[in-house]
Amino acid sequence: MNEKIAVLCVIAGGGLTAVSQILLKYSAIRPSSHWVYNYLNVYVISSYSILLFTVFLNAYFMRFLPFRLIPVLTSSAYVFVVLLSKLFFHEALTNKRIIGTITIICGMIIFNF
Repeated sequence: MNEKIAVLCVIAGGGLTAVSQILLKYSAIRPSSHWVYNYLNVYVISSYSILLFTVFLNAYFMRFLPFRLIPVLTSSAYVFVVLLSKLFFHEALTNKRIIGTITIICGMIIFNF
């Protein structure tokens, strides 16, 4: 398999991980009538299903990548979480978040070269 395709798939896995985190947060902020519904609702079940799928997806594609790339590529999930939190929850992009996100992106770029 082409290494570039594997890299893109692992980064896409980071995006799916971020979607999973967004679903969990949405479930946490929704009021529920009973404590059981906090844990057994469509958002939580979907979130953990996506997360499980992402684990298998990453495990498969990581076979085709050098080990040094794996932590760098999986850190893309942090960037996606910040972007999706802004998009769906209208969270403020504070200076600390912006600097942190830029630092992660710069680290990913520097470590790959």
